[in-house]
Amino acid sequence: MKRMMFPAAIAVLSAAGFALLRACVVRRMHGIRQRAERGDAEARYKLGACHADGEGVEQNFTEAVRWYRKAAEQGFAPAKVGLGMFYRYGLGVEKDERQAAHCLREAAAQGDGAARYALKKQGGA
Repeated sequence: MKRMMFPAAIAVLSAAGFALLRACVVRRMHGIRQRAERGDAEARYKLGACHADGEGVEQNFTEAVRWYRKAAEQGFAPAKVGLGMFYRYGLGVEKDERQAAHCLREAAAQGDGAARYALKKQGGA
């Protein structure tokens, strides 16, 4: 009988753990969204990444691009890299190698290593 209770206890603890994790993600997303809507470039980038990955929100590449673009317009280099990659692969936007290279070059000029690497892989360094 004790053997049967142990798996049940694990299941209950796992369910409680997932509920707690979900509550933490919801709180975190609320904070990120509030900061993003107030104009925080890093929060805008993070919100875009959440939409890109489907973390805490439904995956939506168009929304990811929207938030990456807002952060990129503020000069946030990682957002320029993200936006460039979305243009490179046509995720949430029409595929545009020229625009991708432009975004990546801007980020690389700011010293972003990921942008320099992506440009090398693209042959546009």
